[in-house]
Amino acid sequence: MQVVNKYNFSKFAQRMLLIAASGIGALSAGTASAESLWVASAQAKFSAEDTAPKVAVVKGNYQSLASDSLQQRFSDKTAAITLALPLPDGSYADFTLTPSRVMSDDLAARYPQFMSYDAVQVNAPQNVGRFSLTHKGLTGIFRQNGQWALLSPVYEKNDEQYVSYYYLDSDGKSLLPQGMDDSIGTLSAQEETNTDLITAQKTTGDTLTTYRLALSATGEYTQAVGGTKADAVAEMITLVNRVNQILLVDTAIQFELIDNEDIIYTDAATDPFTNSDANEDLDTNQQVIDDAVGSSNYDIGHLLATNPGGLAFVGVVCLSTHKARGYTGNTSPQGERFYIDLVIHELGHQLDAEHSFNAQDFDSCDEEQRSSSSAFEPGSGSTIMSYAGICGTQNLQNTSSPYFHAGSVEQIRDYVETGRGRLCGTTSSLNNAAPQVSLTSTNYTIPANTPFLLDAQATDDETLTYTWEQIDAGGDTGGTTTASDMRSDNGANPLFRSYSAVSESYRYFPALEDVLENTVSFGEAYPTTDRELNFRVTVKDNRGGVDTADIMLSVTNTGTAFAVTQPTATSVWQGNAAQTIAWNTASTQNAPISCPSVDITADLDGDNTFDSILISDTPNDGEQVVFSPNTNTTNARIKVSCADNVFYAVNPANFAITQGASNVAPVIDGQSVLSLNEDDTLTLTLTDLQVTDPDSSYPDNFTLALQAGSNYSIEDGVTLVPDANFSGELSVSITVNDGIEDSSAFPLVVNVAPVNDAPQASDDSQTVEQDSAAALISVLNNDTDIDGDNLSISDINYTGSGTVSISGNQVRYQPASGFSGNESLTYIVSDGIATDSATLTITVTATPTTTAPTTGSSSGGGGSFSYLWLGLVSVMMFIGRRSRKSAKCAC
Repeated sequence: MQVVNKYNFSKFAQRMLLIAASGIGALSAGTASAESLWVASAQAKFSAEDTAPKVAVVKGNYQSLASDSLQQRFSDKTAAITLALPLPDGSYADFTLTPSRVMSDDLAARYPQFMSYDAVQVNAPQNVGRFSLTHKGLTGIFRQNGQWALLSPVYEKNDEQYVSYYYLDSDGKSLLPQGMDDSIGTLSAQEETNTDLITAQKTTGDTLTTYRLALSATGEYTQAVGGTKADAVAEMITLVNRVNQILLVDTAIQFELIDNEDIIYTDAATDPFTNSDANEDLDTNQQVIDDAVGSSNYDIGHLLATNPGGLAFVGVVCLSTHKARGYTGNTSPQGERFYIDLVIHELGHQLDAEHSFNAQDFDSCDEEQRSSSSAFEPGSGSTIMSYAGICGTQNLQNTSSPYFHAGSVEQIRDYVETGRGRLCGTTSSLNNAAPQVSLTSTNYTIPANTPFLLDAQATDDETLTYTWEQIDAGGDTGGTTTASDMRSDNGANPLFRSYSAVSESYRYFPALEDVLENTVSFGEAYPTTDRELNFRVTVKDNRGGVDTADIMLSVTNTGTAFAVTQPTATSVWQGNAAQTIAWNTASTQNAPISCPSVDITADLDGDNTFDSILISDTPNDGEQVVFSPNTNTTNARIKVSCADNVFYAVNPANFAITQGASNVAPVIDGQSVLSLNEDDTLTLTLTDLQVTDPDSSYPDNFTLALQAGSNYSIEDGVTLVPDANFSGELSVSITVNDGIEDSSAFPLVVNVAPVNDAPQASDDSQTVEQDSAAALISVLNNDTDIDGDNLSISDINYTGSGTVSISGNQVRYQPASGFSGNESLTYIVSDGIATDSATLTITVTATPTTTAPTTGSSSGGGGSFSYLWLGLVSVMMFIGRRSRKSAKCAC
């Protein structure tokens, strides 16, 4: 309790710490757990010192923190807890709060009771947020119903009364002062060595970059947020937690607040700052933080004050001589407007983001502050780096929305990944894969004065949000000086403002509601000149994962707009009846736009979904007869969209449809005789059928469809493809549709006439002996005919020295006398109609022969054989003579 007393901790902090330790994580979702913590409080009574407001809210849900459920002290600050939180609509929701790092270890040790949390709604993971807990209360921001909601104490010195409200319901007055000049030109990297800037480390959606932030405070600031250093640190933690939530989601960057006890001043009379001259205080702040903290112990420094305004050098994070030259002040230096309109705007400059507004020649929105290379937003702009609220008649809104424009994100990411910003800070894994976004095409040509729809596809395990933004900077010639200028296309100015992220992957340009009302909201304008428009879709998983894709539209002014001219406001359609839709093609069927066909859809109930398909991919010729939906409505609208492009048009006003008689489904009564040859295809048409339909004019607006079956396949829904080599009768199931209903399936009979298929001859080989008798070679044994026809040899092509002929469907071959070796012939196989050929290869092997005796050299083998032979003959003759002599003597 000594630490708590030292820093003047209130009863609230004690209660909240006890809530965390009491096992609140085990509480079930719903009103029961909420009622144990919160009590609805439409109005509360406090003493006079309690009434200084902490936040200004137009509309919110006021609650008092209950005390009857507090049981134990908080013991494990590393544990996640589940807490029921009041929502702006008066209900409650359970959020799991997980400790997150905002303070350095030294600062966390100095203020162990100060906590910061990441938050995720139970059973609704798309609703994420950030919370901080200090002696000043519980504050946080979280997603709810597709927008940002906040929870904050209502009063500066009372932490029992709370309000939950949507960001859009906070006080709508911008904190940006009129006449504000807040950025100082980008510095060169002249004092950094070239070697340091050669290789960039690429950071993706799964890598977090952390910069050490040194926040200093004037005495006036500290007094404005409570008076003590603990009060200042508590407010700074809330501020950094909020800034980190935006930076993480948009850029995968976060700040870590370093121990800044020595650079927080409590006495305005003795602090080193003027609190009135921002330029002078920038120089002082650089010296103060360097002396107290040490230049090597922080990456970015910033001074908080109470003189309204902001001033910062552009692109100085990691630049030792200028990294603390950032200033933000306001008479009430806390709350969402201060964080978004001022603080993060100036921090964005230090991270190398320049102004994003395109307005000029009005007070603060002058040429000096307008950045021609990053003027992505019409007029004042609306995102963090804009001048929302201080550009006079060119104001899109009074305050900045809490996100960076895609162009600003690119500047920051480039600085962090390839610029000076990569020379300091640390990186760590987010354990989060970035989403993957893709586009059907990245380039279209569209007509001028015509609305269009851009869509993307993305995949990720997380719940994704999408932002479509124009990324054409106004440049030197595109600046606008009046509201009227903003409403027209000068050939270079951005035409479409930025809107907060949504869960839908598409965006209409201009807004569909405006197109239907034949108007255009301030901040959007039709392109009217021949020019290029560039857009970027940013897909976020709201956990640091970001992916983008760009698309370019080439605008061609054809002299007129693509527009639907019929039906009109006075049209009344009869349901289930043929009706004519007409449109001005504006030469879009011709080059360079080249849109050959359109899709026609209807919105029948005024919900602007256009989900009733009347006809698809019909010629872009300016007129189409369709069957009217059979319904009663006075809110029907027709939309004609180019089938392979992004532009569209709607008819000029709502019109009526009166319900007709119930539709009678068509009946297929018969068919034409249909046949095709084997291995051909047949495309069916409506004229091949006889159809009866009492309430439709066949075949107008009818379609047909083939159903899958045996022995065939289907292409494009209407083309019949019999199986290969099939012949005979096919039974094909077919239906027709009259624009409303399908007919019953009809068994279409198609005769497939057989077509002779040529035989397939295969090569053969045969071996015969030299000087052998004629051989009969069977070459047809390995030849085939898919039709089963009898095959014969019709001819032989042979150029060798032997004798070849056809003998009984065999090849008769007689080698030439003494020939050995290889030779070949080609034979022709016939099925009686078609032929094929193959090669017969014949190998003639040599026969061993006996050599007659000869007189030869004594040294040769032949000579030795001759002498042996003569010897044997001599012996035989001698024996014969002796035998004859013996016989004679015996007589």
